Amino acid sequence: IDGEGSKRDKLNMLLGILRQQKATSGGTGDGNGNQQKPTIVFTNKKHVANWITKQLTQSSVRCSQIHGDRTQGQREAALQKFR
Repeated sequence: IDGEGSKRDKLNMLLGILRQQKATSGGTGDGNGNQQKPTIVFTNKKHVANWITKQLTQSSVRCSQIHGDRTQGQREAALQKFR
């Protein structure tokens, strides 16, 4: 989500997109007939990736992060969850 707006505004927009996507995808992911589609979010800074991961997790969105401070094993585990 590029352009103007605060981090919080962009997070709220991302959460709205993810909720809409989940509601229309069908499946059996959460017991309510909804399953989240895999989504990749790119950030320009590691601390932003950490913040987004924390916020998404608090909003019950499964997520992982991959950046330069992660070990190769942590990166591979995050990719494996995505698949």
